[in-house]
Amino acid sequence: MAKSTFRKTFLVPLLLLLLSHSICGHENLLCNKAAKMSVNLAYYQSWAVWRNNCGIVQPENIDIKGMGYTHLVYAFAQIKNDFTVQGFKGADSEELPRMKRMNALKNTHPGLKTLIGVGGWTHNDKKSELCWRFSDAAATAANRRTFATSVLKFLKRHNFDGIDFDWEYPADKDRCGRDEDKTNYALLVETVRQKLESDKPGYYLITMAVPINTERLMAGYNLPSLARDLDFFNVMAYDIAGYWSDLVGSHSDMRHIRDVIPYFLSEGVPSSSIVLGLGAFGRTFSLSNKKCTDVGCPFNGSRGGGCPVFDESGYWAYFTILEIIASKKYVKLEFNSDTGSMELVTNEYEFISFDSEETFAIKATYASDLCMRGYFFWAADMILNSFTIEINSPTKSPAPTKERTPRPTALPTLPTTRKPTPSGPNCPVGHTGWVPYLRCTQYFYCRNGSVDGEPKKCAEGTLWDVKLGQCNWDYNVQCPSESPTGIPTRSPTVTPPTKCKEKPSDEFYLSGKKFVKCKKLAKKSTNMKKKICTKKVNYKNNIGPAQAVCRASCNSCAVCYENKKSKYFSGQSNGGTPVYKTCKSLAKLATNKPDKVANICKKTEYSEPGFPPPKVVCQKTCLTQCS
Repeated sequence: MAKSTFRKTFLVPLLLLLLSHSICGHENLLCNKAAKMSVNLAYYQSWAVWRNNCGIVQPENIDIKGMGYTHLVYAFAQIKNDFTVQGFKGADSEELPRMKRMNALKNTHPGLKTLIGVGGWTHNDKKSELCWRFSDAAATAANRRTFATSVLKFLKRHNFDGIDFDWEYPADKDRCGRDEDKTNYALLVETVRQKLESDKPGYYLITMAVPINTERLMAGYNLPSLARDLDFFNVMAYDIAGYWSDLVGSHSDMRHIRDVIPYFLSEGVPSSSIVLGLGAFGRTFSLSNKKCTDVGCPFNGSRGGGCPVFDESGYWAYFTILEIIASKKYVKLEFNSDTGSMELVTNEYEFISFDSEETFAIKATYASDLCMRGYFFWAADMILNSFTIEINSPTKSPAPTKERTPRPTALPTLPTTRKPTPSGPNCPVGHTGWVPYLRCTQYFYCRNGSVDGEPKKCAEGTLWDVKLGQCNWDYNVQCPSESPTGIPTRSPTVTPPTKCKEKPSDEFYLSGKKFVKCKKLAKKSTNMKKKICTKKVNYKNNIGPAQAVCRASCNSCAVCYENKKSKYFSGQSNGGTPVYKTCKSLAKLATNKPDKVANICKKTEYSEPGFPPPKVVCQKTCLTQCS
């Protein structure tokens, strides 16, 4: 395959600006430098051989060297009704020889690892006879053992180095899921790990494709347990928007990716166990108004993607998109600096959200900056002209100038041993996280209100940036007021939250007599969310505005929004009656009994009708860091 000649005319000047956005509160982000960016994985769609003379890709056509692949996943195998593994649609006469040809690539590319992917989107299609197979296979210990034994036999018989789980999605009732899938899925992976280790300890790989959707993750994935048994998670950081959306959106929106990755970290998943997904395809939208051609515009359906994707609506292969660009048959081709993705509008006014080599680099650099394990492509057969991704880490940038705003230092590494310094800096009560010191020229770490380790110095010309959670150029930093010793001028009463949560069924007050559920807001476009979430609205009937109720959708964990007269759910009385109290009473209590308020603000329970807990209603009283 030839090197791509697609000109790199976009994005490079904006790359560092995009990467100035950082994750807050990821105290468990310890960098495993040996594992960092060591994975470049690609899925191979076995049905790529069925294309009718339009980009047919056989296994031996995969350009391992040109793309730099370290791992390949054969997509897909499926689960039989006896909970054993078989080829796609049971077509072993076609599938097994094709698997053999893909695995033969290891003969010419030493070090290449291959895995068999089990599942896929259609596996859990409700119309499919396979729909319940994953849930049933995971449901009992006997079924789990049968599946695990089958996996080992399949790997050995067909020369695979591991298995990639692709259940889409556990606990999803619309896709044959059960509530207990979350527990059972982790047990299934644990059983497979035990079986594989009993054969060749430390040899076989187990990976898992997971969604970039916090609600799905919370419902179906026991991340702490899975992290113990998986080698890494393949995070599908695409399909964020598509024909199912209300308005045009970016299907690989970096803002959404930045919002969700911290959830993995907060659940104890090491960054070295995360592989970030890159979509070698576009999602499309048939625009309703030719004068509105941006993210957030209305659309009416989507066109088919043509032969390479069997004319699936709203889904276009990467090489098809490049053909349109080469033909010049478009009215718009732009880089969106907000979403970190490309936007192409064809002459037929089909809006295509996609990634180019340059925006792939933005996402890969983001993964590198967070010390992830690497990145993967869906899918190898949708890339016909090979390219390599350049990691443009700002940590390798030259000295700063006034025209540039890169991040000058890497994310701080946590201290491994606790060395309190009684005469030096002091921590806010109960606080865990990094704290600025000596007018932001230094910073130190607090763990549960105690100093953990020695203060660290920012490089010359930089200061500790509280918002970014790292050192930044001094002219970009507004250092919060502090005493010379680093003791905060006002001790906070509670620990700031490390992640946003919301209940999809909760309602927020919009305007007039209109109340809307969070799940509806979550489906809105980014621009529409911004309008709703920044709308200046007071509480009505003790129901708050969007930024006070739908905190995940509005990304408003650190936003102080409070009406002293508003009531929060305090708990149940002895008789079982819900008790509601005002923010005013809580604020008054905070002046005399901060520890008690800290405990009150930790409550997360909602009343039966969905009335919020104190940390949702009384944000100014309960939060210590507000923007």
